[in-house]
Order: sequence, then structure tokens, then C-alpha cells
Amino acid sequence: MTAKNTDNFVIKSINRGNQTVYFGGAKFVNVSEKEISYADVAVGHRVRVKGMWDNSTNTITEVTHVKDFSL
Repeated sequence: MTAKNTDNFVIKSINRGNQTVYFGGAKFVNVSEKEISYADVAVGHRVRVKGMWDNSTNTITEVTHVKDFSL
């Protein structure tokens, strides 16, 4: 994660560059699949996002799951 905002965050993908993630009511979990909050996730953490990617706007919406591999 490269930036953290109130309703979104930015990740840098190897193949797709910077992507803005609008997470809405997504479930956040740590590497052990234990539920965490958005407040636990920090800039510099490695995350995986499951959602709908829009290549024209470089955004990910309809996010259902965010996994933080740094926790």
C-alpha cells in the first residue's frame, strides 16, 4: 500500500501500476485470516485485494476481501 485515505487506498501492482482501491464494506483480514479493521492496515503493508478492476480508470471497486500479509 502506497497511500491511505478515508474511503480508499492506493496499491502499486507490478503489472498494472498504481491502483486506487475503493473498499466500501469489504472484509479485512490478516495473514492468518483473522478479521482486522482498516485502521490496522498501514502504508507500506503488502495487501491482496479481491474486487472489480477497471483498466480505464485504474481503480478497483466492489471489493469483498482485503488480506494484509504484513500483520
